[in-house]
Amino acid sequence: MKNYTIVLNELASIAENINEQEFNAIVDSIITANSTLAGLADLVLIIPANDSTHPMGSLFEQASLLTYDRMVMALMENLNETSHTMKTRHADIEEHRRGVYCMAISSEA
Repeated sequence: MKNYTIVLNELASIAENINEQEFNAIVDSIITANSTLAGLADLVLIIPANDSTHPMGSLFEQASLLTYDRMVMALMENLNETSHTMKTRHADIEEHRRGVYCMAISSEA
């Protein structure tokens, strides 16, 4: 079974570091629709960043937070996971020399 990887941010060139062979992962979502990872993703969810009265794009940030929380909850339901079982496999993948940050949710025991 593949791991599910939710990419939260893309700085520099992350595409060469995130690939199916290396991480046994499916890239599920990315923040920027036109990023280099968009071509690798099986699913791209676009959250529109329309103008609003909220300061500095905070409405988009709030919508993103709720969307990602719900995505993780759906994965937990579909994979029969709990916070406790996920915590043992959760990892913040940090690639210092390129400034890459993403969250990986492993579907393997």
